[in-house]
Amino acid sequence: MPNRRIIAIWFPYMGAERILRKTQHNLREPIVVVTNKSQSEIITSLCSVAQSKGIFAGQSLRDASAICPNLFIKIQNSHAENQFLKGICRWSSKFSPWVAIEGDTGLIMDITGCSHLFGGENKMIKHILLAYDEIGLTSKIGLSLIHISEPTRPLYISYAVFCLK
Repeated sequence: MPNRRIIAIWFPYMGAERILRKTQHNLREPIVVVTNKSQSEIITSLCSVAQSKGIFAGQSLRDASAICPNLFIKIQNSHAENQFLKGICRWSSKFSPWVAIEGDTGLIMDITGCSHLFGGENKMIKHILLAYDEIGLTSKIGLSLIHISEPTRPLYISYAVFCLK
């Protein structure tokens, strides 16, 4: 079996960017998405503006509000975020027919045999990053080479090649 070229795509602000797309909220104001956990409201997602003010995912809303009192706060809707990620996955199949959801905020894409259509792996990844940026999604991409040995007993060995943006 041949080597596979796999990219992992992570959307670090997906929950907040889903809200931004839905509400047309002011992009200069910080937005956070929270969930109730252990009788406390915890930030699950935030926008880059909130992050630049020192707020981070996993932080309590109380602490974040002390740092930045003018937060725009939304309650997390896990089902809506999952549906949003499924939509991104379907949309991303224009780059490769082999795209799957990975975790709550990511995709895995097998680009073996596809990258030449975009002028090579680097150009393909830059094209993908630009496409996500154009639809308002912040993304981070890592490329890996996966070698599969012994077809009867697969052993997966992954080598990280590079990470862009």
